[in-house]
Amino acid sequence: MYTAPMPKHPYLLIFLLSAAFFGWVHAVPALGDPDAAFHLELARRTAASGPVLDFPWLPFTTLADHFADHHFLYHLALIPFVGIFGDFHGLKIATVLFAAAAVAAFLFLLKTYGAKRPFLWTAPLLLAPGFVFRLLLTKATALALAAFFLFLAALRGRNRLAVFGIAFAYVWLHGGWPILLVVSVVDAVVRRSARLLWPAALGLAAGLVVNPFFPENLSFYWEQIVQIAVLGRSDPGVRIGNEWYPADLGALFFGNGFIFLPLLAAASAFGAAIWTKQAPRATPDAAAIRSRWAATIPRRKPRSKGARFTCSTYSPSPPIDR
Repeated sequence: MYTAPMPKHPYLLIFLLSAAFFGWVHAVPALGDPDAAFHLELARRTAASGPVLDFPWLPFTTLADHFADHHFLYHLALIPFVGIFGDFHGLKIATVLFAAAAVAAFLFLLKTYGAKRPFLWTAPLLLAPGFVFRLLLTKATALALAAFFLFLAALRGRNRLAVFGIAFAYVWLHGGWPILLVVSVVDAVVRRSARLLWPAALGLAAGLVVNPFFPENLSFYWEQIVQIAVLGRSDPGVRIGNEWYPADLGALFFGNGFIFLPLLAAASAFGAAIWTKQAPRATPDAAAIRSRWAATIPRRKPRSKGARFTCSTYSPSPPIDR
């Protein structure tokens, strides 16, 4: 069966194609994300005077007492784009390129796992409205996904140094760093080896301690992860942001039909193939008929050792003409 060859530079190609698509989608005269102003201001203040250690603009919230820029690396990455292209266009260009980097990292992850036709499985990401919408928000989501895909690839490649480095950087990049610990524990259980669990745990711990916001970041993460994400979401008396709640399964499925319908068809075909392979191929009557037919075939009698010896040792000499 013919298989289309991979391009010479697959990651560059998927990055450019994704950037062109995201640039076309994002070519509107608005940012579309109210958090964009916050991230822009944090990037500008970080560029001017270093990490923002205090947040006095919300004096009646816990941020006035315990603040940490948990998207610090994202704000650092925004600085050159804002400095070169300006506030509006800098955010636009950075958002498009970060989203394209996430798609390229997903392709790298598929190739690391040895997936066949990785381009075929990467392209549907561009057709999932919910996924594209999230990637093009002016947030750290795209860079966090790219780092997460690279972390999974490092686990697959058993690269302890990469696991440690990505875990360390992820703490500075996004507040969802506990998911890396969860994935590392699952990997250790499946492989029955903690060889990569310790580098991941040490990288996360180092990212928390070797941090410009230490020790305030510990109180900040306690409030964000435990009091809001775990306890606050289950308390009906506490109102939190919609991003903390899970999506409706029906809306998630039908809103991303280009992703789930092919996966459902592939799973159905795979299940049918397994069922066909395990189904009995012959009835007892057919097996009995074959055994009777085989019994009617005459068998050749083996030659005796003496006959073989005689035939192999006796060879009459050819007549000699005189």
